[in-house]
Amino acid sequence: HSAKFDNEKEDLEAIQNAALLSEIKRL
Repeated sequence: HSAKFDNEKEDLEAIQNAALLSEIKRL
C-alpha cells in the first residue's frame, strides 16, 4: 500500500471526528 492512501485515510478520520464534534456541540 502507499503513503498516499494512509494520508487519505487520516484525512477522512479527521473529517469524521470534526463532524462528530460539531454534532455534539449542536446538542
